[in-house]
Amino acid sequence: MGNLYNVSLLPNQKAINTVAILYDEFEAENKDVDNVLDKLRKTIRRLGFMQEQDNQMWFLHHGNDYSSNPKLFASAPLNVICAYLSEIFRHYKVQQIKENYAVLPIKSALLRLKNF
Repeated sequence: MGNLYNVSLLPNQKAINTVAILYDEFEAENKDVDNVLDKLRKTIRRLGFMQEQDNQMWFLHHGNDYSSNPKLFASAPLNVICAYLSEIFRHYKVQQIKENYAVLPIKSALLRLKNF
């Protein structure tokens, strides 16, 4: 948790761009949310997106703030967005994500990531 704001621990720009572009798939007209979430989960895992970081305590204490108020992502630092996405897709399967987390916060996080 103490490393969350250490910029040297962020994924490289290529990994960030690869994850961020998946926002467009959420916006597609004929989207299949399950497939998009699955693709996002596989991409994050394949890239090792923040896999070396343990931000679970941060996520337990602050992640729900972002989940319940996705507008917070509009001004969230890059570290927070990366930690949020990596913790969700590291610890949960697609069905669990759908049951426990709304898609809107994930989309909001991806949009902010895309804007970086």
